[in-house]
Amino acid sequence: MKERLRKLLSVLCAAAMLCGCLALSAAADGAGSSTITVVWNDENQASLRTSLEATLTVGDSQHTVTLNADNSWTATLSGLKAAGTWAVEAPAGYTKSVSEKDSLTVVTLTYREEEKVSVQVSQRWEDQENAKGVRPQSVSVRLLADGAPYQAAVPLNSGNGWTATFKDLPKYRKGTEEAVNYTVQPAAKTAYYDTAVTGSQEAGYALVSTLQTGTLKVKVSFSGAPEKETFTFRVPVCSVLTSA
Repeated sequence: MKERLRKLLSVLCAAAMLCGCLALSAAADGAGSSTITVVWNDENQASLRTSLEATLTVGDSQHTVTLNADNSWTATLSGLKAAGTWAVEAPAGYTKSVSEKDSLTVVTLTYREEEKVSVQVSQRWEDQENAKGVRPQSVSVRLLADGAPYQAAVPLNSGNGWTATFKDLPKYRKGTEEAVNYTVQPAAKTAYYDTAVTGSQEAGYALVSTLQTGTLKVKVSFSGAPEKETFTFRVPVCSVLTSA
């Protein structure tokens, strides 16, 4: 009886050791998994939803899966040798929040009506009602979104009252709740004028172009004239520009 019990204990110990070795081997070979699931917060507006590409980055490698209604917006990758990070881009009109716990990543997409804004810009001249006759017939202004050119430049002239409005501009950066910062700048330098931008996105911008003024001093000395005998001429700069 004791001999049989001893043999049974030996078999159980061997089995336990084998199971432990198999577990360690599985862990070494990469038996980890990672799951991503998308939760839609859009009052079941299924028509707004589109298939999503989610990418899992593990070290230097990337794995991409497709999430859609057919797989219940959920995917799992197995056999991973290390933990990874999921990335998915929010579709237009949605904002994104991400929560992670253990091997599960939950992405919540919340729909929001895309808000639009308008930006008005006007041209103002500081040149005594074009007294010198050098004011251009038209100038162009460019819209910037977060400092980068956005849309084509538009003309400002007497035909539109030197005023234009950029309309239907997205209020927020795509997939975020961060507002876009819209500014303007002259599309090109206006000859004979210095231009500054004043105003704000909410109140509207103004391009204020001030005519460059000053005097040109011409000093002429005549040979043979008494020492220190000089003549000084003052010529308005704009007169020179106008006659050129």
